[in-house]
Order: sequence, then structure tokens, then C-alpha cells
Amino acid sequence: MIESTLAVTGGSAVIAVPLLAITVSETLLVTPSSAIALQVFMQGLVGGFISVVTLIGAARSLPVHVSALLPVFTPVVALGIASVVLGAVPNTAEMLGTLIIATAFMMSRGIFQRKKWLTA
Repeated sequence: MIESTLAVTGGSAVIAVPLLAITVSETLLVTPSSAIALQVFMQGLVGGFISVVTLIGAARSLPVHVSALLPVFTPVVALGIASVVLGAVPNTAEMLGTLIIATAFMMSRGIFQRKKWLTA
């Protein structure tokens, strides 16, 4: 699990850090280093490394058809956490996205299929 996570997060860092350096704005240049360090910690370690470790761990312990859907539900779970923890109110696009994801999930599980009744 750790090796997979390091490959994903390390690969992302190799791409993202040079792009950030090229596109750095004046705002970032005047931002206190403590704020940048906090952002790197939260987004890099917590948001990147820990979330990927837990996702890979879950994927290994769940059936394939369930673990394949985990990345799809990431935005829905994030929206739910933001709503509860931060009191954020989802906008129309976010609610529509959640509805699309939930509907696709239910369709993939056959929830909307009509039952075929056999008649003798």
C-alpha cells in the first residue's frame, strides 16, 4: 500500500511542483512561509498521502465492484463533509453532480430495472 501511495503522490509532486514554480503568482510570493507550510502539510500529507493510503487499503479489502466505485464517490463524500463540518451549502452544480453520481451508481447496481414477472 505504501509503495503504491508513494508512486501516486510522488508522481503528482514531480509534475505539480515544477508547474507551480513556472506559474507562481505575486500572491504566492508574499504569502507567509507558515501559511505555505500548512497548505503543503494539509494538501500534501493529509489530502494526498493519507487519503491515497486509505483508498488503496479500502480497495484491497472490499469486493472489486465496490472498490471500483470509491473514486467516483470522492466528490460526494467531500461535499457531505464540507456541508456538515464547515456548514457549506452546496450550489446547484454540486447538487446536480451528486445526483448524477448517485443515479449512475443506482443504475450500475440494477436498482432501476423493472422486475420481470413470469406468467404461467
